[in-house]
Amino acid sequence: PYAFIAVVLIVLLVFANKSYASAIGYYPLQEKQWDVATQWVEQNTNKEDVFTHWWDYGYWVQSIWNRTTIFDGGNYHGSWNQINARFIMTGTNETQWMNALHWFHEPKYFVIVSDDVMKFYQMARIGERDIWNDGKNYQSAYYGIYYDPRGYPVKTNAISGYDKVYELNQGSIGVMSNDVTVNGMLWPAKDTLVASILLPVNSTGNETQIGPGYGVVYNKKTRMTTILPFNCVCVENKGCFNITTGGIDGCYMVLPKVDFGPYGTSPLGAIYIPGIVRDSLFTRLYLVNETIPHFKLVYDNGAPMCVTTILDKRIMGMRIWEIDYSNYSYAIDECPVEEYGVDTCGNYTYLKSILG
Repeated sequence: PYAFIAVVLIVLLVFANKSYASAIGYYPLQEKQWDVATQWVEQNTNKEDVFTHWWDYGYWVQSIWNRTTIFDGGNYHGSWNQINARFIMTGTNETQWMNALHWFHEPKYFVIVSDDVMKFYQMARIGERDIWNDGKNYQSAYYGIYYDPRGYPVKTNAISGYDKVYELNQGSIGVMSNDVTVNGMLWPAKDTLVASILLPVNSTGNETQIGPGYGVVYNKKTRMTTILPFNCVCVENKGCFNITTGGIDGCYMVLPKVDFGPYGTSPLGAIYIPGIVRDSLFTRLYLVNETIPHFKLVYDNGAPMCVTTILDKRIMGMRIWEIDYSNYSYAIDECPVEEYGVDTCGNYTYLKSILG
């Protein structure tokens, strides 16, 4: 099966200096990026249209775009954030996110910005997306972002058959989402980190082919390391594909090296996506940029998915989708209209009993 994935992963410019310098005017400071999108919002949406997003951006949408939102920084109804986190942002199937959006009276537009990638930890925590929870120790699922600012291959005997191996060992470290036994030794998820990512490559002429990725895992108690394959790879605009079993229960996705001109160069990187959030709406719709039923991409500021747009607040990616609620059979009704200050939409327990 990996032969198919290898074909998908043939990348011509991953290790080249992919240049966005000519379009650098579209990547100003973050607050300016909201201003850039304002023109599109004013020309293509109606004043009565409602927007949804992670709660942080409610006041931005309200004040800069002059549009109504479901969530905002006031967090007047905290339980709404939990519903948003579990069933929309980290929702793992169409039943969850479509019914939750319907519950909130069907907002028309959905906004995600690149800053949300590092906020996914809070979404997963609030949405109770546990990797492990034994009552005393708890860890929610989140993305690990890895990069190599040097761009030089490393020497290793652990991976053979490739011209070079790049080790991405800086950024934010992810945690294992599954126990793995290697040569009779248990590597428990709650004690094991994915410390770095190894990318083996072969080069032929102008073509660079990336082999299957590996994670260097580190056990915090024994202080031992080993190398394990990722069970899955995600390819932007394509999807996520299983490539092996018995390794790290999660996916990796390569982030290309990008030249931003005066803003510097984004280094070669990769995202580690724990298996428990592989199928989440956020992963599929934003990170991987899959085509998801009922979501039509209507605005994209063009900023590429790379280390810089995720970690550097000077350059921000933004996408807006229009949501189509037709031709879908809903399991719940819209929440009742609030009366006399009573929160009628914050029944998280009720939704969890139906949507899971």
